[in-house]
Amino acid sequence: ADPKAVRIGMDLVGHRVTVHGLSSRAELNGAHGLAASFDEGKGRVVVELEGGVWGRRADGCWAQSAGGGQVSLKPDNLAKEDSLVGARVRIHGLEARRELNGTHGWVRSFDVGKGRYQVEPQGGGASAMIALKPDNLERADGLSRGDWISAFGDE
Repeated sequence: ADPKAVRIGMDLVGHRVTVHGLSSRAELNGAHGLAASFDEGKGRVVVELEGGVWGRRADGCWAQSAGGGQVSLKPDNLAKEDSLVGARVRIHGLEARRELNGTHGWVRSFDVGKGRYQVEPQGGGASAMIALKPDNLERADGLSRGDWISAFGDE
């Protein structure tokens, strides 16, 4: 397996994750679970999907008392729960596209290989998607996903 993928997959183990970017099992996108282990041979993270009671173990990692199913996914299709995937963000610190500084957008996914979030700028639609470094984004409060869809549409 690719050493970078192994490192990324191993880094996810023990953390709550959000599933994103699946096309063949799109119904899992947005699901939450625990990255339980990493299969180096397959390059996949084994995720215990939510369905039971969550709590923190003594070591500080999240644990689930009863599973909602298990899936094996590529690290690219998982974001740590503390990531910005699904969040409304404010864009800042851009040099090449300064006109975007101070504007808001919705984080659609994270490209693990490039280390960048895919962001839909407010009012720009999916066709205006831009790839931004985490350092150029901060979580913006005050607008729920439902409010976003009402104001700007889903795609």
